[in-house]
Amino acid sequence: MTFVSGGTTLGTATVNASGVATLTINPTALGNFSVTATYGGDGNYNSSNVNTSYTVASLNFATLASSVIQRGSLLSLSAAVGPNTDTRSNTPLGSVNFVIPGTPDTLITSVALAQAVNGVYSTTIDTGNPAFNLPVGNYNIVAKYLPGATDAYPAITSNLQTLTVTQQATTTALATTPAAPATVPYGTSVNINATVAPTINGGFPIPFTGSSTINILDGTTIIRNLTVTDAARSPAFDSKNLATALSVGSHNIQAKYLGDGANYSASASSIKTITVNKADTSIAVSGITPVTAIVTSGGALSFQVTISTPSYVEANATRPTGTVTFVSVNTTP
Repeated sequence: MTFVSGGTTLGTATVNASGVATLTINPTALGNFSVTATYGGDGNYNSSNVNTSYTVASLNFATLASSVIQRGSLLSLSAAVGPNTDTRSNTPLGSVNFVIPGTPDTLITSVALAQAVNGVYSTTIDTGNPAFNLPVGNYNIVAKYLPGATDAYPAITSNLQTLTVTQQATTTALATTPAAPATVPYGTSVNINATVAPTINGGFPIPFTGSSTINILDGTTIIRNLTVTDAARSPAFDSKNLATALSVGSHNIQAKYLGDGANYSASASSIKTITVNKADTSIAVSGITPVTAIVTSGGALSFQVTISTPSYVEANATRPTGTVTFVSVNTTP
């Protein structure tokens, strides 16, 4: 018995006493194939032939739109059971799992038969959803076809795709009250507010870990550390709570988010300029000895004055220092 497919002889087999000839092959080419089995006859019987067919099935995992994505991005997955629909002799009746292969596999998501269209199993997932098991990291992904109960197609594993999930980018904004650029007198309270925001607003907000920190800098000097949490993505503080008030001069204030080491990358705000001018003072005589301010020639006369600051000067500001000059003006005609 000779078996031929597409003009290529697949092999020959001997007819046994029961009239059965068996040929086993291991085809590698994918698709639908027709086979002609020809019996050459013998001294008692004429030759005859019969046609049959077979299918070499495949599961093609479509190339990912991008092999590098940020956590929280949408990821489209698609795998097609082959051969193509127009030549398929049977209809797939199973489902497809997209998995990270291992022992055991880690399931990313499943696509049921009801979701398939002409043997193509497709879905889109939000990588911010922890149910899909794709935190920040590097992955190998395959699709696995799971045949249905009366399925003509066997279990098939697809080609492999690589995927890198990176930390999600962030934006950091800084606002001051009064709004920068601003000029304020020394000792004035300045409220500083920093906000960290994800750049992808998916359906599953990704948590900020407890290690998230914003540094508030005056130039290159860190003046305050603020903690970012899911409940407080816009932490603020008041300059009156600093150890010392902002000094007289120009201050370039910036917020730098350090990232959380897990889901979010670092970012920095634009620079806001606060100019601090000298505060006003007032002076008043608080005491004279003798209280009558009348002495004899050469007698001792003592003056005491008090320097006061405006009400806007906060408690953390340095008190006035320096010297007071007393000048006598003769008012006797």
